Amino acid sequence: MTRGLHPVLAAALALALLVGISAPVGAAPYTTAGTGSSIVSTDTFSTLDGPAAHFGFGQASVLSQATATSTAQTNAIASLTALAPPGSTGTPGQGLCTGNFSFPTGGSGSYQCNKAGTLSINNVVVPAGALAVAPTVFVPTTVRVEALTCPNAPGAPGTTFSCTVTTTGDLLLGAVVTVRFATATGPVDLASTPATGTVVGGCTTTATCITAFQTTAGIQFGQAGVACASLIGQTCTVAGAVTGNGVVTSSMTWNITATTPTPAAVTAGTPFVVFNTTAGFEAFPCAFVAAATAVATCNVTTVGNALQGSTVAVFFPGVAAAAIGVVTGPGGAAAGLPIILPNLPLLPPPPLEFIPPPPPPLLPPPPPAPMGATAAPRMAGLPDVPVIPEADSLFLLVGGLVALGGLAAYRSLRRRDDA
Repeated sequence: MTRGLHPVLAAALALALLVGISAPVGAAPYTTAGTGSSIVSTDTFSTLDGPAAHFGFGQASVLSQATATSTAQTNAIASLTALAPPGSTGTPGQGLCTGNFSFPTGGSGSYQCNKAGTLSINNVVVPAGALAVAPTVFVPTTVRVEALTCPNAPGAPGTTFSCTVTTTGDLLLGAVVTVRFATATGPVDLASTPATGTVVGGCTTTATCITAFQTTAGIQFGQAGVACASLIGQTCTVAGAVTGNGVVTSSMTWNITATTPTPAAVTAGTPFVVFNTTAGFEAFPCAFVAAATAVATCNVTTVGNALQGSTVAVFFPGVAAAAIGVVTGPGGAAAGLPIILPNLPLLPPPPLEFIPPPPPPLLPPPPPAPMGATAAPRMAGLPDVPVIPEADSLFLLVGGLVALGGLAAYRSLRRRDDA
């Protein structure tokens, strides 16, 4: 009897457990067990998560806080690229190839030109109140005051921040670089010391001028391996701020005139001219110029031939921006191929020697007559061999002898008569 009740009790307990779990959470009150008494609450989860309260904060309060923060951050971001900050813009026309500067509050910066300059901000201290918004860097360059946005955001105030930006122009000598951070109350600027370094165009040797040539904005290297001309006597011309021509010889001879747009910046010294040729980059000193001179002349001979469409640059002493011109010509052979010489006049041919004609070829002997062959028939009236008259007839022979004898007898008779 007891054994039969066990299955019934087990089924009843399982049914009770399922009913307790499947009861709607928000449809019935829940009971909190306390010490000494039981507290019955009629609040449901949906009531607690309603608009009235949310973990101690009203929903309207949370939304208003988020809206205020978003508006402040938007205004701060907009102020980053407002007007450029005050400060030194550097020396016009004096772009740096390499530059350095520092920040009084901590950190430093560096610059490297390479057709497009690379400016690095290193370990500046993030100001108080700065938001996690990418700062703007103001860089006075040979083009304009450039406003460039860092690719990364700063950390918490008091930490250090670094970023790298790319400029269009070259950082000016003596320029002040400004890093602008966004805060809820407005932008905060960190200004650097004036930039110092090596001025582009301030080259004094062929090696430094070639380096300046390779990093100068606007330089064209030309068609790789294709000379502007390759035949002896052909001419290539240069047009632009640099003018002149080059004539192909065993190498190439150039007569160049260059004009600088900033003669007031020219100091007394030696300009340099740089070519890109089939033999590589070549630099040569030009004629000495006095201070504030606008025109320089360069009469040089390059080892290779200038590349088609390449730039010729002349660096004046003390001037950052090079005077440049572009080379054009009839075109020529690729580098490494032999240079074709022009057609030379033909020499008169040497006199011809008398050579006797060759002897006529020997005719082969006629083939022998076949054995037993019948001789060809003799033509009528023609003898086969010459005919001797005396041997033609016995009568003629006898007649001749008789006549001879008669003549002899006649002569004998006349002698007798005479006697």
